[in-house]
Amino acid sequence: MPWFTHKFNCQLNDLMWGFQPKTQISTSVEFSLRPTLPDCNLFSTFNTPLSRIGHLSFDTKEDYDRKSASIRIRSPRKMLPTIHEDMSEDTVVMVEPVSEKKKDKQTWPRSWRAYLALLSGFFMMFNCWGIISSYGAFFGLYDEHLLRDASNIQLQLIGGTESFLVLLLSFIAGRLLDAKHHYYLGGVGFALVFLGFFTLSYTSKEGVDQGNYGLIWFTSGFMAGLGQACFFVYSSQNAVGWFPQQKYMAIGITSCGVAVGGMIYPLTLKFLVSNLGFPVGARLFSAVVGVTSFIAFIGGCPNPDVIKRPLGPLLKFSTWVDRNALETPAFLQFSAAICSIFLGYYPVAFYVTEWAQRRGLGTKEDIMTGTGERPGDSGFRTFWLLTIMNGCSIIGRIGGAGFAVKWSNPILVHAVACFSAALLTLIMWPLASNPACGIAFCAIYGILGGVNSGLPAAGVAYIIPKEHESALGFWTGGMWSSCAVFSLLGPLIVGALVPRYNIDIVGYWSGACLLIAAFFLLWSLNSKRNMDKRKREEMVELRTVTRTDRQEVKSRA
Repeated sequence: MPWFTHKFNCQLNDLMWGFQPKTQISTSVEFSLRPTLPDCNLFSTFNTPLSRIGHLSFDTKEDYDRKSASIRIRSPRKMLPTIHEDMSEDTVVMVEPVSEKKKDKQTWPRSWRAYLALLSGFFMMFNCWGIISSYGAFFGLYDEHLLRDASNIQLQLIGGTESFLVLLLSFIAGRLLDAKHHYYLGGVGFALVFLGFFTLSYTSKEGVDQGNYGLIWFTSGFMAGLGQACFFVYSSQNAVGWFPQQKYMAIGITSCGVAVGGMIYPLTLKFLVSNLGFPVGARLFSAVVGVTSFIAFIGGCPNPDVIKRPLGPLLKFSTWVDRNALETPAFLQFSAAICSIFLGYYPVAFYVTEWAQRRGLGTKEDIMTGTGERPGDSGFRTFWLLTIMNGCSIIGRIGGAGFAVKWSNPILVHAVACFSAALLTLIMWPLASNPACGIAFCAIYGILGGVNSGLPAAGVAYIIPKEHESALGFWTGGMWSSCAVFSLLGPLIVGALVPRYNIDIVGYWSGACLLIAAFFLLWSLNSKRNMDKRKREEMVELRTVTRTDRQEVKSRA
């Protein structure tokens, strides 16, 4: 296939610049093609939508800013030698930019706004899953003081509601982010998270059984959960927008906010409540949440170079759901894996202090007094196991991102970590017999859990085809939304199983769920490789057709 010189004379300012390697733009432009063959010296001008043509891309922002750009067009079959006669709206051509310089690989952006957005994403995860993973501390406070008459399932429902709302609303948040409504989401998230925990301080009085279950659920479960839903997808989607060539590492850095929040918030709650009482301590706790959420809000600026997908009619199905995701087997299998992880991962974190107390690994601490649960209790405080687990997850989040970059395959890293966590839980949870075993279990499970929690968004970025990258917000949000029911069912199922059997059932349940998740991850990886293989075969076929056309042209000449 010969190449033709083409002048792109329309106003490029009317188009959109995207970070995707190739961005499809649907608009009508006029093309003037000058054949390079000696016997084809006529101009042929025609109008056709770019969506019929293929993909239009620019190597640099400067190429985009030019009002006329020289682009090479490779002609399809049947265009030679009579291009002016055979060209029609149904003709498909490949549009590629003229670029003499190759793009640098694995480069970090130089704009300070990119790193401010990274800090913002860190604090979003700090106040989203960082608080949710700290629910074990709130659970002990409610169970031992404020809501002693509430059942185990009722208490689990408070924390489960947070995670359920965060995941359920992710597809809506993701679609709004694709439409660049970042500041609206950030502002609503900041207001609801702060107000949720601030009003929590007015739901209970000092003393035993002075809490109001309905108000506690509404403020810290429902209201705060709605605000956290605005933060969740925002953090990873914005990080990918600013760091397209370092997206796995950027997502890993933002997800460290979960680990840091999971360490700081339990200690903060324990210190404030034990020294100042619940009402005052909860207000100061909400102040910490409010300040960090405000930093997340003001720093969460989107990358202006990321392509915008405007919202269509609000009641139209295609406005909120990308059918391409539902037709991609690798994405569906990956989503099933994350659903299984949510069934089994968080019950371990919720029950780790109770498990250590029952197995004699330490003493469960009264969060209000700072003493043992029973008078005279002494020894290792099981409260620290949750802090160790959350702290060690930082290693897993950064390390998992590093291996994902090195192997260029976050799903493989995720599958290995998931399988390892399953074996660890099935073996050590029922067999741990001393504090050293308990600490080792929490440290290793925290590292593996950091990988399992930090790589799902990177897995979606790995699966999504290049031509659909502008819909990354929905693909990520859709994956999380599919997990919503499972995140709520997991703690409730375990809450019903523990009284009927014993605390060991938590380990068996979590280990089985993680094994199933590892299977789905490997299945998804196989589907992704098959998809890439089909694309390579199509490219080979296209090159074969190209050689054939060139030979035909030479024979005619």
